[in-house]
Amino acid sequence: MAEQPAVSDYRRTLALTYTSLGNLYQESDEIAETFRCYQQAIAIQEKLARDDPAFLQNQLYLAIYLGNLGSNYAEVNMLDDARRTLAPMAVIVAELRRRGFNDSDFATSGKRLERLAATVNEQFAKAEEELRRLEKTLAEEQSRLPAESTSMAARYRLIRLQSTCALHSQRLGRKEEALRLVADSLRLLDALVKERPDDLAYLADRFLALSFRARTCRELGRPAEALQAARAALAAWDPRLAEQPQRLVELAAARAQCGALLGEGRASLTEAETAERRQLEDLAVKALRDAVDKGLRNAQALKTNLVLDPLRRRDDFKALVRELDAKAKKPDADHRSGNGSKPKDEAKKAKRAQRTLSLACRFLK
Repeated sequence: MAEQPAVSDYRRTLALTYTSLGNLYQESDEIAETFRCYQQAIAIQEKLARDDPAFLQNQLYLAIYLGNLGSNYAEVNMLDDARRTLAPMAVIVAELRRRGFNDSDFATSGKRLERLAATVNEQFAKAEEELRRLEKTLAEEQSRLPAESTSMAARYRLIRLQSTCALHSQRLGRKEEALRLVADSLRLLDALVKERPDDLAYLADRFLALSFRARTCRELGRPAEALQAARAALAAWDPRLAEQPQRLVELAAARAQCGALLGEGRASLTEAETAERRQLEDLAVKALRDAVDKGLRNAQALKTNLVLDPLRRRDDFKALVRELDAKAKKPDADHRSGNGSKPKDEAKKAKRAQRTLSLACRFLK
């Protein structure tokens, strides 16, 4: 491939290789690596389709790869990303039909891809309907709450509604609205934490809200605001939260996110930024190790958290994932020997095996 990059067959094979690798990562729930592989396949196939538009098979492969990525976005509730990915896929399928593309695989794959797009559009519409319901409930709650209410329970209900609306808004691509909602919830949380500095629920929610703000600002292309929020999140962390393994995973993500934001948008880091990033990543892995020591048993928390991406190249992070995978396999061994119950995720894996995701491997053989 490096010696003859213009040879279409080689590039087509490379795209298929990335797709096959993505399928393997997907089967092991390593969603961040799945996304990366599918995105690589799409980038290669898009160029093939542009270079030889008369070869309609290239268009079909591109539609399939877009379907792979879009279906995985939908599975983790990234509905805006899913819909934006599947929109060009639907255009390609419609164009292939218009041009009378006569391919035995397309007769089946075209229908499956169209169903996939329709399903995601339905999910998006339902999510919009749910957000409208939540926004109505939030407005009603706000109207009942006096501006200077001293009721902690009432304010906390409002915070939880604001946070839920922010999360739904972000999934639907309404990131500015999500930032507005999280800013409102942070104003209330700041007051609650000041009144009850030992309430761990308030402390945890404030830490998570600041981390959410950092992530959303980064997605909007505002690295300076994102870094400010990421530093604020780390400053808001309370060591007493470390008794819960999931909180430690969230701390690791916050540290990894802060490290990744250092110098973002510039060609290189300063020496001080490089040292700080390394320290933050070291501390992030330490938090994950502490989470495992305190009872974390599921590697999925590490595999599916996209904010942990900066750590995936590290040997110590990989070792933690392997350790958790090994612990997860023990119930499987017990089940085979008759000493345990059937693993809960078997039905989930069986369902995945039937999805559009693996179409590319069959079509490109």
